[in-house]
Amino acid sequence: HLSIPKDLFEKETEVEARPLPQVIEGAETFQRDDLEKVASLMKTAKKPMILAGAGAWKATEAIEGLAKLWGAGIITSFGGEGLVEETTPYLLQGIGEGGNPHGPKVFKDADVVLLAGVSWWPEGYVPEKARIIQIDTHIESATSGIPVELAIKGKTEQVVPLLHETIAGHEPNTDWLNRIEQIKTKWAIENEQEGKATDYPLHPSRIVRGIEKSVAKNAILTIDTGDVTVWMNR
Repeated sequence: HLSIPKDLFEKETEVEARPLPQVIEGAETFQRDDLEKVASLMKTAKKPMILAGAGAWKATEAIEGLAKLWGAGIITSFGGEGLVEETTPYLLQGIGEGGNPHGPKVFKDADVVLLAGVSWWPEGYVPEKARIIQIDTHIESATSGIPVELAIKGKTEQVVPLLHETIAGHEPNTDWLNRIEQIKTKWAIENEQEGKATDYPLHPSRIVRGIEKSVAKNAILTIDTGDVTVWMNR
């Protein structure tokens, strides 16, 4: 139920409605030329970032390759946890409360962001002025929530390799990559130390680290909602 005071529509505001994204549709027949406008936007980036989610599971290698060519950092949504290996260069782990606490400092400075298979991000952890490109099979979600400029309706594993081709020869910003690498290293050290905390009562991270080192590689862990998700995601 949505209740609106009847005099609300008589008020004046200087706020302008956010324009809807330009949707690029190719279904199963995307061609390189269809994505030239997207490529042009990507080439303007000095501080690019990729946010990958559950819809990018079949495009892991393609995303890693694109990040290397574009000079972009990678952050994963909750649905994208485990999408890429921890050793992947410029991976800043997850976003949000259960992610890299230093990640938002970098992400907020991004000037162009590519959303790959994700349609949601947590407020307070994301850039406010970046130009945003989104890839999703259900691109209708691009019209709400995230202020997307260019929306590509298609499968991530199909679109990302084409983007790789369209920006071939792009020169990454080494200063940006160095900053991302520093943040990655800083958090890796802190996360390792956190997992070895000797506080009493036991630090949640130490408990999770103990589980992490004890379970079989093919074990399936199930958790409830609550603060436990923060430590498990880390």
